[in-house]
Amino acid sequence: RDLWQSTLLPVHLLLQALMVGSGFALFLDIFMALPTDLSAAARVAFAALLILDLLVTLLGEFGMSHASDVAAQAAHEISHGRYHAYFWSGSIALGHVAPLLLLWTGFPMLAALAGLCAMAGLYFYEYAFVMAPQEIANS
Repeated sequence: RDLWQSTLLPVHLLLQALMVGSGFALFLDIFMALPTDLSAAARVAFAALLILDLLVTLLGEFGMSHASDVAAQAAHEISHGRYHAYFWSGSIALGHVAPLLLLWTGFPMLAALAGLCAMAGLYFYEYAFVMAPQEIANS
């Protein structure tokens, strides 16, 4: 089994989809005013999903043992090896911490920027998640 066969993968993908969807709603809110209740719900959902995704990423995907040596090597390459900058700076800092800080300010324009940061962070995460296992020999 490799990283793509983690038992947490379906949950992680669902969290990521909901996180980006709620972040995109905050981005749309600056171009077309959403109803106040919808905007507030998107803000709360986005913050909660950022935290949940961060926990699943750090504790679930990289904090638990892996089903194979190849998966463990790939996870190490993501968190400490060749892809560590994509993971720590891109996914964690830009994609999770920065959006939470931007949301905390309460300004709609910064909430929209938070949504964009989360999307960029997801790109960096997925890039590392897809590329790292492909560079590990399977045999």
